[in-house]
Amino acid sequence: MSKAFTHHIERHNLNLRIHIKRLARISRDNMNPMYTP
Repeated sequence: MSKAFTHHIERHNLNLRIHIKRLARISRDNMNPMYTP
């Protein structure tokens, strides 16, 4: 496997982790009855 491809996968995993964290925070806020957008 080439180094460039490995680097691409690592960056993609990082973006995915950030996106999941953001989605989790949004869903938690939506489930919170005290949450006012």
